[in-house]
Amino acid sequence: MVRRWLCSNGGEKLERQKLQKQHQQSGEISDKIITESPTETALIIQAYGQYVEENPFAVDILDVSVLPHPKVKIVNAFLLEIYLKNPEFNKNLLKHMVADLAHFQPGIGNEVLRPLGVDLDSADFSHLDDAQRYEAMKNLLNNSNRERYQEKIVSVEKERAHLEHLAVLAETSRVQIKA
Repeated sequence: MVRRWLCSNGGEKLERQKLQKQHQQSGEISDKIITESPTETALIIQAYGQYVEENPFAVDILDVSVLPHPKVKIVNAFLLEIYLKNPEFNKNLLKHMVADLAHFQPGIGNEVLRPLGVDLDSADFSHLDDAQRYEAMKNLLNNSNRERYQEKIVSVEKERAHLEHLAVLAETSRVQIKA
């Protein structure tokens, strides 16, 4: 859906630039807060959308360094698009995608944190006998990444609630987060 909007936004670009300029001139929002242009905002959202399509993460927790742009810049791009009310965007999709950014946290490292500690999609238990399967499942439940996930998910849920709140506020007011 993000890509479809980006492919069809040409006719809306001038209107969005005009609206942005009006808000800047009125002092309602600062040009230092907004990205260089609506086109840049669209490119940021497109890069994040492409990352999500190529790397689905659902409930996983990933390191913030894997994002195509700084997290603050991506969040602010989404909040700006919600605020500008571009009719080509699915507002609910924008709100959902900005909230999903909570799954990207600093200090996670290269190994993705998963609820069970490992990626079950890549696990193959078919060649194991019952005793080996039991042992493998026991190891899954005792995996240290599982414990680390349980610790980190609390902050992810808090941040998700905060981002959801900001997305609702962005429907009527210009909001941003700071680095």
